[in-house]
Amino acid sequence: MTFDHNGGPPETPPADVLNGNGEREEASLVLAERVRTVYSSRVVMIVQPINAVIIVAVLYGEIARAPMFVWLGAVVLVSAIRLILARAFDKSDAMPEEMGLWSALHALGAGAAGLLWASSAAIIVLVDPMAYHALIAVVIAGMTAGALAVSAAHLPSFYAFALPANGALAAAFLIRAGTTHIAMAGMTLLFMVMIVLIARNWSRTVSHSMSLMVHNARLVEDLREARDRAEGASRVKSQILANMSHEFRTPLNAIIGFSETMKREILGPIGSERYRGYVEDIHNSGTHLLNLVNDILDLAKIESGKYELYEENVDVVRIVEESIRMVEASARAAEVSVTDSLQERLPALYADERSLRQILLNLLSNAIKFTPSGGTVTVAAHIATGGDFVLSVADTGIGMSEDYLESATQPFDQAYGAMNRDHAGTGLGLSLTKHLVEMHDGRLLLESALGKGTTVTARFPWRRVLQAVYAAE
Repeated sequence: MTFDHNGGPPETPPADVLNGNGEREEASLVLAERVRTVYSSRVVMIVQPINAVIIVAVLYGEIARAPMFVWLGAVVLVSAIRLILARAFDKSDAMPEEMGLWSALHALGAGAAGLLWASSAAIIVLVDPMAYHALIAVVIAGMTAGALAVSAAHLPSFYAFALPANGALAAAFLIRAGTTHIAMAGMTLLFMVMIVLIARNWSRTVSHSMSLMVHNARLVEDLREARDRAEGASRVKSQILANMSHEFRTPLNAIIGFSETMKREILGPIGSERYRGYVEDIHNSGTHLLNLVNDILDLAKIESGKYELYEENVDVVRIVEESIRMVEASARAAEVSVTDSLQERLPALYADERSLRQILLNLLSNAIKFTPSGGTVTVAAHIATGGDFVLSVADTGIGMSEDYLESATQPFDQAYGAMNRDHAGTGLGLSLTKHLVEMHDGRLLLESALGKGTTVTARFPWRRVLQAVYAAE
């Protein structure tokens, strides 16, 4: 164990320990996949009894019946046990830590089958016709090739079957002696070496593929867990914001209402001019805070999927004119002129009117806030080539750097610079606006340069553009 500089154990295990644990866990999962693969392949277990029946039928009368039927019964029994074992494995839903036992059982079954087929090589010693010798050699070679295809994912099972069967076959040929039999023994040994080399290479390929599969599965699971945690945290955050915002509204409405009463001196004169200024500040601060609370509520609703659009045919010209009138007071106070540049015969837009007005007011308020006195803010709307509805607000303000543009629409973000330090705000406006535009299947685009102003464009898809609505003369 390693210790930190204070003499105590480290807060987290060393990296090599973590990596070792990860490698062991991955090796365990790969072994589990190998075992599942061999247990899912049962063709060899079914083919072996069939081959045994064929051999007994062909050699019937050539060898004593009792040993032949005992051997056939043993082959059928071992195959049946292996099939039952495979069925039990399917039902067990074995965990990775249990795969060692299942691996050993499969290898044991393959070894029993290998020994039984090794005993079949005795036919070569006991029976003279070469055709029978060739039959045994072809059957064993064929089953070895089949075992390669099935068991290469689990080398112990392959070795347990292939080595005894082919080794006994080569030994039987050597016992018979003779040029042909010695040649066949050599070919059998060469075949066994080649098949083992192929199995090893195949096993490495399978192991690599399974490792990638396990690694990718773990990455997917990690990503899924991270996504679930993020979504859970986002839901909790939105719920907290919504609850807090609702709690703020009641006292804020009281503050705004009472300060409005005092501003108008409905219950009598205030008396001191200084108090009059305080009341004005209280009213303005309360109004600003209520607007902020409303923005937080809207953003929380959008992020939780509870914000609903009530869509209809909206006269954008009317919304632009109303929005400009609503910001006239703040524009005059900031000594900023607000103008519009609207395409003639501008068609209606199928949208949520409240959201569209909020989009425009947010963009106008931001533009006025960050435009120095004497500057200009222009609202423009037109139908672009291709039919999209384009609504933009351009200002001659302080602008934003190219680096900041990427984060400008994130919640609670605000441009930095000498001029905007004097402006209150949390940066919710652009984030909320972006969400509202995207809920209308649109895109929010920003173009800006430091000292040259900013243009924010809301582009709505052509399918939302409806019949022409003309502004009242």
